[in-house]
Amino acid sequence: MLDRFDPAIDEYLDELEAALDLPAFERADVRDEIAAHLRDARAEAIDAGATDETVDAHLLRTFGDPKDLARDLTRARQARSTLLAAAGAGTWAAAGAAFRGYVLGIALLATVLVAIGVVVAMAFRAGLIGTWSLADQGWITAIGGVAVWFAAWQGSRTLVAVFAQRSHHRVERVRPFVGATAGLVTGWLALVWFRAPQNLGSVVVLAVVPALVVAGTLTGPDREIVRTKAARRASLALFVTVLVTVPLLMISAGTGVSQGSLTSVGPRPFASMEELQASLGLDMPGRYVADPPTLAFQSWGLDHGVANVEIRDAAVVSARWRNIRVEAWRPDLTDGSLDRAYPTPFAIGPMSAGPSDSLVGSVRVDRTRDVSGFWLVVTGTAVDGGRDLIVSLGGTNVTFTGSALDWLTAP
Repeated sequence: MLDRFDPAIDEYLDELEAALDLPAFERADVRDEIAAHLRDARAEAIDAGATDETVDAHLLRTFGDPKDLARDLTRARQARSTLLAAAGAGTWAAAGAAFRGYVLGIALLATVLVAIGVVVAMAFRAGLIGTWSLADQGWITAIGGVAVWFAAWQGSRTLVAVFAQRSHHRVERVRPFVGATAGLVTGWLALVWFRAPQNLGSVVVLAVVPALVVAGTLTGPDREIVRTKAARRASLALFVTVLVTVPLLMISAGTGVSQGSLTSVGPRPFASMEELQASLGLDMPGRYVADPPTLAFQSWGLDHGVANVEIRDAAVVSARWRNIRVEAWRPDLTDGSLDRAYPTPFAIGPMSAGPSDSLVGSVRVDRTRDVSGFWLVVTGTAVDGGRDLIVSLGGTNVTFTGSALDWLTAP
């Protein structure tokens, strides 16, 4: 402290510190350094015979305008080469902080999910609820995305703080640049690059990630980040917890989603096949055909969200119908009938000639929002111009899979 200094010198140091375009801790260091020089110069001047009344004014004239001195001191520390090094150091530090935040998020989520599981199990044993399962894997993506929130917050705060320190800039000066860059990068990663099962919940969770990154950069500390031994021990404990809980969560994620083929309704008294077809909603794709062709082979399979269909006896089918196509319809998952709330197919693909007198076609069934299952049919246009139902193939569960942007732009 410079208690013996004239108040004008204290004001000089205050103005110098305010004019420095440096992080807070560096501004304090520079102030202390200049104060030490002033103290030494003052002592030397007094030893040389100067009086207390004149020495302080002389010191101010010697050191010059505080803003000019602040500008010179700032330039001496802010070389352009430091920006690239600061970006690398900030990214590396942010990655470590993001990993620790992700570990913390997983540990907290594991605790919450285990607690929910215990409550559900107790309620089931007490007869208060029945069995249940997730029919939409998008919720698993949403749960995992919540853990990323912690990583986004911790990493972005560390990024802006370390970048400001290593580049020797005020944190408020670098926040807009770092926030915009980090927000755009994480926004692209979370909403465009990352592909997984999606629903409205997962899209909202992923959209929060870049928002948290921007918020983190806007609140990053203007001080040195020092990890204490206690913080390191806590991180290690959380990491060990994750090593135990993540396998359990992965097992739950792999087994907690119901998956199976849809089946038709059970036996009922129907006056005709046409009435039976109508009860299943199969009158929506096309008209009932009293004498359908006997097909030697018909099959379908699901490969990465694409349903591939093949039927044989192409010549017989092509002789009676044109514009033959495969259609995917929304089913009622309770009984396997087509859902009359949706009177049109959500995906349509043409059937074309394949090998061995076959017709092949495919439709993508995992890129339509709010579709949790599909039912495949093959239809064709008859001679009179009406569309007939040629064959009903079956279906199963499905989850929208892609990026959040795919989900937002999907039909």
